[in-house]
Amino acid sequence: TPTLDETVSLKTLSSAKISPDRRFVVYLMRESNWKDNAYVLQLWSVNVTTGNTFQLTRGKKSAGEAEWSPDGHGLAFVTECESSAIEPPPPEKKEEGKDAEAGAGRTADHQIWVMSPEGGETWQLTKSEADVDVFHWSKDGKWIAFTANPPERKASKDRKEEYSDYKV
Repeated sequence: TPTLDETVSLKTLSSAKISPDRRFVVYLMRESNWKDNAYVLQLWSVNVTTGNTFQLTRGKKSAGEAEWSPDGHGLAFVTECESSAIEPPPPEKKEEGKDAEAGAGRTADHQIWVMSPEGGETWQLTKSEADVDVFHWSKDGKWIAFTANPPERKASKDRKEEYSDYKV
């Protein structure tokens, strides 16, 4: 009988997606991160012809479910990557005499990223001020539509801080 630690440490696979050309299958593998007391989901790919598997994403943050581009040459997924690893953060601008909106112009954590199914660099596709929830490629592969909640404004943050959060 497996122990509780062994049961929690089991790797599980989910969200398998076959590429349009039927050459690859991409899936999520869930692993336990004991140090941070969390599960982490990473994207993996298997070449159907050779049976070779390889890990596409890495790190402490989970990758979301991937979606194939219509031509099968790209994979899009939502994750919380550090964009500062790819481009330097913009310099902070201070507006004199004005109380600027807190967080205005700041990119949210969960964005759409695109990569090759054979691995390599990932490219940040969106820079939304709100976390991206769901997305879908257009049939021609030239566009991606996504949903995201509107960013929280300063007045709302101030109200929560003073009166706590509530829902009606």
